[in-house]
Amino acid sequence: MKSAIHEEQIASLVVHCRPEQMSLCRQQIQCIRDTEIFHSTREGKIVVVCCAKTLKELMDNVDRIREIPEVINVALVYHQTGSQEEFDQQADVDQELETYFEQVQSGAFSDFGEFK
Repeated sequence: MKSAIHEEQIASLVVHCRPEQMSLCRQQIQCIRDTEIFHSTREGKIVVVCCAKTLKELMDNVDRIREIPEVINVALVYHQTGSQEEFDQQADVDQELETYFEQVQSGAFSDFGEFK
């Protein structure tokens, strides 16, 4: 008998809110389960990642964010369905790429000359 693979949902969003209400908006987003803020700007844009076990749970969280009075707009940037193992493997690859780009930006590869 095959074991069922547990699929999960992950999505990234850009939330645009009124800049003068950024702090309140961030607090309300942080209260939503399985939701994490990764970055925000002074202009009122917040990058949010949501995880859920089902698509319905994921969309319910997106709707909760959309219902926050200070929110002007919510844009879905990325959505993926997969197993936790797949997400973990992708996170490892993402970390390796981030480390590589940090090294490039710091000039660690300056011996190779400039790209043209």
